[in-house]
Amino acid sequence: MIIRPATLEDSAAVCRMAIRFLEETPYGELVTPNEVKIAQLMLQCLDLGVIYVAELEDAPPHTLVGFLALVALAHPVSGDPFAEELAWWVQPEARHLSVGPRLLAHGERWAIAHALRMLKMVAPAASSVGGFYERRGYRLVELTYCKTLLGSSAPQPE
Repeated sequence: MIIRPATLEDSAAVCRMAIRFLEETPYGELVTPNEVKIAQLMLQCLDLGVIYVAELEDAPPHTLVGFLALVALAHPVSGDPFAEELAWWVQPEARHLSVGPRLLAHGERWAIAHALRMLKMVAPAASSVGGFYERRGYRLVELTYCKTLLGSSAPQPE
């Protein structure tokens, strides 16, 4: 297994994994994947942060089984530099290979090397990812709730 920074040649594989993530998680009920937008987001992430990819060593080039995309930002309250997860996915068939922990370790080293004071990661609802984070020293800070508004049967303001 090779963990390395993504290149533009990886964009199609990362896009496919991002779409699979949306299709197989609760986000798929809220967001319709758009390949062009995902490709643009990848370029922005490469400009503002890093995307690490996991590549199988004995497979053809760019046979990717996971990725972690992080962006570096200034915290809106303190102005301190921090990193935020944009997307993280490991193909289910490769999850037994410790790809996720290896990607996260690379992301943490990148954040430290860039003097970022905090790394903010996201855990999908009803998953074991929160426990994974806590075992690695992360702590629960907030929960996020989403509601589809436009194009739904959401109540209108009075």
